[in-house]
Amino acid sequence: MDFELPEEMAALREVVRCSARDKTKPRAREVVESGAYPGDMFEVFAQADLLGPRINVEWDGSGPGVFGLTIAVEEVAKRSSACS
Repeated sequence: MDFELPEEMAALREVVRCSARDKTKPRAREVVESGAYPGDMFEVFAQADLLGPRINVEWDGSGPGVFGLTIAVEEVAKRSSACS
């Protein structure tokens, strides 16, 4: 069995990993303590083209499907579970 991610999923993981490390992690404590989801994180995810990834492109969606969404949520959760 091959457990390597397909190239496009590995690329997605890297984009999310970098965004989460650079933008989400520095705000993690603040987000938890405030109890409110920061609206600017929405913009960070939008700029990284991470909104609405659940529907595959071949079904007229904009993203890599549920697998891609799972990868994205996992990477964000590593830095801030509140933002994931």
